[in-house]
Amino acid sequence: ERCWSDTGVNIYGNQDYDYLLNLIAEKGKECGVSISEYITHLRLEEAAWFLSSSSLSLIEISSVLGFGTSNYFSTVFKKRYGVSPKVYRERYKTEI
Repeated sequence: ERCWSDTGVNIYGNQDYDYLLNLIAEKGKECGVSISEYITHLRLEEAAWFLSSSSLSLIEISSVLGFGTSNYFSTVFKKRYGVSPKVYRERYKTEI
């Protein structure tokens, strides 16, 4: 869990694709997961933030984060957090 606590990866505003990919690969290796698994982890962290801090719909969140469909997003999210995105939002929603 320590490995996930501070990713140190800022995907926003970073225009150097090779640098970003290498950074993600290094962090994934540190955590013992593939690049794909690490990227999914980052996307789910963003999803949790959107659910608690925005009024975006589940469809919008899944689209913005590249999950393809909201059903797939919900399945992956529930596997990671143990609750559906809807329940997560109800528990952790902050005033906007």
